[in-house]
Amino acid sequence: MSNKNKSHTIGVEDINSWEYPIIKLLYSFPRVYQPLIDSLEVVYPGLSKYLSKLIKLGFLDYQKGIIYNSRTVKKVDRKNKPQRRFRLTNKGKFFLSDIKNDSRIITDHFPKIKERNLNNIIKFLSILNLDDNISNQGLSLSYVSKKLNIPIKNVRYWTDIFSKKGYVKLLPNKISDVREIIPAHYRVNKKFTKHLKHIINNFNNGELYKKELKLDRKKYLLNINPSRIGITGATDYDHDIEVQKVLSKFILSPNIINPMNISGEPKFKIKIDKLNGKIVCVDNSSKYLYYQPDALFNERIDEVKYYSILEFERFQNRRDGWLHIEKFLAYIHQNIYIFEGSIIRFVVSSEKRLKSYVDLLEGFAHYISENQIQAPNNKIILSVTSFDRIKNSKNSLDSNNWFWIEINADKSDKKEIIIHDENNTPYKSYFGKQK
Repeated sequence: MSNKNKSHTIGVEDINSWEYPIIKLLYSFPRVYQPLIDSLEVVYPGLSKYLSKLIKLGFLDYQKGIIYNSRTVKKVDRKNKPQRRFRLTNKGKFFLSDIKNDSRIITDHFPKIKERNLNNIIKFLSILNLDDNISNQGLSLSYVSKKLNIPIKNVRYWTDIFSKKGYVKLLPNKISDVREIIPAHYRVNKKFTKHLKHIINNFNNGELYKKELKLDRKKYLLNINPSRIGITGATDYDHDIEVQKVLSKFILSPNIINPMNISGEPKFKIKIDKLNGKIVCVDNSSKYLYYQPDALFNERIDEVKYYSILEFERFQNRRDGWLHIEKFLAYIHQNIYIFEGSIIRFVVSSEKRLKSYVDLLEGFAHYISENQIQAPNNKIILSVTSFDRIKNSKNSLDSNNWFWIEINADKSDKKEIIIHDENNTPYKSYFGKQK
């Protein structure tokens, strides 16, 4: 088989073909999960057939979705219907702390509860006392019943009693205990990389394409066999999965420009130097630090093109968010023409965190308004929304779904774009504890 025929089997004999952006996308993410593929199939019908061809040729590895029963801690084949979820409120946490010190408080507040049930009630409330990273998902009563090894009717009865007192809260979203924790996904392998290297050698500027696809990689991922599985899913992979679910919504927005040009986890070099004890962005320097957001894509608002960065903040705190914005501004300053705009889009996991991040954006915008020398001359938009808001929207990038604030920097030539040390940022001036 000739080199040309070999390349034709995957459609990249022409670097401008529609297949090349697909291959670029596959190499952009460690794993490309099914929700992202499903959305791309809407925009590019035939994509799934093309991926199936690559799998048959041995160029792609594919793993089916993993369905997990959190009650039995076992992998299963079928999903179950969603159930109501509950968790302890802050009021309930204080109550739990009190009754652990003196269980008689329960009978003082709830005289109908029998004394023989006191230990089980303490265990019941303790199970619903969830850490912040899983509190937004809550627990089903079936799960609690299994964990306590008591009849579910007792669990329902106690839930009703403590809910009326404000100690236990019913969450708005139903989630199944038996659900897909890891969607089906595709990933490139060594055979595919070797084949692409052979093809791209025949292209003009072939070395640039090799660098773009990162074909110098040595390691390749195997099938997922989660070592850490809990009630929220496979924690080692949750972040990447949620990021691609967000992107799967972005792709279907009419605002998006060429969905295939989405870059997952791009790694940007920011040239820096130290000046008067500060890390400052400079155009000519051999020193640099990395900025690696969750994704880079292009969108259009009112016919104006924007370079947009996605930061999915699952467990990060606002201090991390402040540093993300500083690195974002540094990236824009060194890589984007001053007449081009850019947006950083934070997506957070809950409405509670959304309010917190709105305060962050307002604080940062105020800081920049008093230190405009630290902002690029580009039009900059800082924005944030919650995962639920975009999940349930018709146009995920519509401004009505986002809280946003614009940074209007002056157009002076003198700039001092600073990236602060994480332990010494202006953040503490706005959100630190006041003495």
